[in-house]
Amino acid sequence: MKVYYVKDNFDYSIEYYYDGIKDDTQTVTLNAKFEEEITTYEDKVRFGYRLEKVDNNPLTITSNSANNVMKVYYIIDDTQAKELSYTVEYYKDGQKVD
Repeated sequence: MKVYYVKDNFDYSIEYYYDGIKDDTQTVTLNAKFEEEITTYEDKVRFGYRLEKVDNNPLTITSNSANNVMKVYYIIDDTQAKELSYTVEYYKDGQKVD
């Protein structure tokens, strides 16, 4: 008799945080084999933000789904905020006024 074993699959999640606040609408739950190493995630950067860090990367899949969480953190990118600045000028009858 031959017995074959296969590794079970378990769920894992990728959570996205913006300025430290978790955005539940961006969380992704996927499935992978036990002990598989996950190193990739979808970049969900928003305009005006930049990647700060990624916790638990690489993620090694365990049988405990609470441990199978990768956390992606974005923070406000001050350099982009500066690029968004603007100047307002007032004109009257074609002449600039202060």
